Amino acid sequence: MQEFQPPMAPSFKRHQVGSYGKESDPKFIYRFLPVWFRVFNIKISSVIHFRNVKFS
Repeated sequence: MQEFQPPMAPSFKRHQVGSYGKESDPKFIYRFLPVWFRVFNIKISSVIHFRNVKFS
């Protein structure tokens, strides 16, 4: 199993980058919408929390 890890890791990364470039695929975008919302919600809440702590 370890012999196949080195060639599989870069190919997996290449596949991920290639699939991220497929913006014309609506199914791919809709599949990752919850992930984007979760990331943006965390970022927005952290920014608001940081501003509240900073200005209070």
